[in-house]
Amino acid sequence: TCGIGSGLVFLMLQSFIQKWFAPLHAHAVLVGGASALYGLLTAYGILFKDRTLLFMMIFPLKAQYFVWLLAGIQFFTLFYTTN
Repeated sequence: TCGIGSGLVFLMLQSFIQKWFAPLHAHAVLVGGASALYGLLTAYGILFKDRTLLFMMIFPLKAQYFVWLLAGIQFFTLFYTTN
């Protein structure tokens, strides 16, 4: 469900971008399943929020905080990676 939903959201956003920002020639390709994996990770954090996981095999964290940490890392790497 997460993978299909993210694909549909991507298509809607891409059609919006092409409609309103056509002079920019903004084209993107949907590759990978990161959104589906993050959807599953979020579901795990919601269903099993009190389970303890090891971050980097050292630091024990509850599942809900582990999910927030990974989402935060992903968010910051979005802005600090170069292509």
